[in-house]
Amino acid sequence: MNIKELMTDDYGKVHEFAGFCDEMISSRYILAEGKIIKILQTVAISTVLQRTISAALKGFDYEGTARDLSLGKIKPPLNEKNHVALVFCVLADIDSRKIFLSDFLRKFFWDGDINSSYASFVSSMLVPFKNFVVSAIMQNAQMDDVSVNFDRIERRVMDLADAIDKSGNLTTSQKEEYIFLCDNIAHKARTDIENARALAIGIKSLTAMPDLAPFVANLLSELGF
Repeated sequence: MNIKELMTDDYGKVHEFAGFCDEMISSRYILAEGKIIKILQTVAISTVLQRTISAALKGFDYEGTARDLSLGKIKPPLNEKNHVALVFCVLADIDSRKIFLSDFLRKFFWDGDINSSYASFVSSMLVPFKNFVVSAIMQNAQMDDVSVNFDRIERRVMDLADAIDKSGNLTTSQKEEYIFLCDNIAHKARTDIENARALAIGIKSLTAMPDLAPFVANLLSELGF
């Protein structure tokens, strides 16, 4: 993942996600459920959004957090990870009719009027949710940008391909297949680093060969394994 990718393909969904959150934030109660559907649909078709939210959900105690919320022991926004997990679970439960938005507002945000209660809900829960999710994705993108050196990856690929060509432990056909795989890894590294990493799984078996193992290890290290 890198910053440029946020503007294309799957990462373009992050912009759509933020836009749908903004629509829900500026909307009125009567239109809210339609906005929730759009938010969840965008998450469902975006790998980067799924990965970010799944990380937040890992180990999250939804029932316990909901109980503490109802008892007034905690108030949103929570810490970043728990807040993302809580809001996503609430939105999913509203969408699946496990809970009703009107009931949720009356229980946690009621001030006598449905629309002002809704405004409190989106301010306390949805605004931080959107900001936390987008911020986490941007931070991960910046970290990956720093950690990936494309020139070094290409050099490691060339070293490995040269070692494969000289190896006495592979048939001519095997050499051609692995060199072709190396070429694909080098090509994908600059356009889709996650795909390059997935392709690199195919060369891990070469670590069993003493003459190739150091070159494979160097490449895998550059790819972040």
